[in-house]
Amino acid sequence: MYPDTHKIKLILITGFLGSGKTTFLNHILKKYASRAGVIVNDFGALPVDAALIKNSGVENSRIYELNNGSIFCTCLTGALGLALKFFTGCKPEFLFVEASGLGDPSSIKKILLDFQLLDYFSVQIICLADPDKILKLQGILPAVKRQITCASQVIINKTDLYIEHIIKQAEEFIAEINPEARCLRSEYGRVELQFTPARLPDENLNSCNSETSRPGMMIIKPENTDINELEKLLFKILPYCLRIKGFFSGFYFSDSGGKIIKIRTEDDKPQGIQLIFNPADGIIIKKTLADNKIHEE
Repeated sequence: MYPDTHKIKLILITGFLGSGKTTFLNHILKKYASRAGVIVNDFGALPVDAALIKNSGVENSRIYELNNGSIFCTCLTGALGLALKFFTGCKPEFLFVEASGLGDPSSIKKILLDFQLLDYFSVQIICLADPDKILKLQGILPAVKRQITCASQVIINKTDLYIEHIIKQAEEFIAEINPEARCLRSEYGRVELQFTPARLPDENLNSCNSETSRPGMMIIKPENTDINELEKLLFKILPYCLRIKGFFSGFYFSDSGGKIIKIRTEDDKPQGIQLIFNPADGIIIKKTLADNKIHEE
């Protein structure tokens, strides 16, 4: 067994779609990039989040991408185990694992045990929470509540976008389902890392992530579409989407706080805008896109 001083500090970053996980990770990497490895899990096929941390200062050889599913679903747990095993070889001081927004981390201890890796890591689970989203979705999507109950630290992010009443409601909800978690507020994920190894979820717990529980997902590449018109169209379908994000024509598009944000970026990013949605809303989304002569890739 490794003594704790020799173990890799594994920081598992969870949080629902659009909660600010990548922004938080980029903030942390400003200080720890030279001592870190990163595993990035994008639920969709496009490596959007990985592209957003490419300039963080972490060596490219220490950025491991796992796309097209949740790392806690059986479809990717094997790949996660191999990625974790890779980092036991190069031994960074810190290993940051950014889970997909739909990831349920309940099975993290079981995965470490199955791959005989538990002795190599000290683990902390940090959950980023958009206060409005967790209140609206916790009764609909089991992963939202699981992310909070598994965390030793919950960061209520985007507090600049919401009134005090909503933030307090979120704090009360978090305290109710995980009274042991340390709860902090933040804007733009600006919270300093305080690593404290945490008690992991019971190894008999199974993740609620499965092939049958996957939401709908599509990628669009709206060629010959005016950028401002595209922004309006994305805002129109936003109520039917769990998440919108991607790069197109020199811009990064993302939903945040009920709005579509558009940021100028480099053209070397993977082109396409990813939409994640409940399957029942897929018909409305596809019809709206078709009416605007935009089709799924």
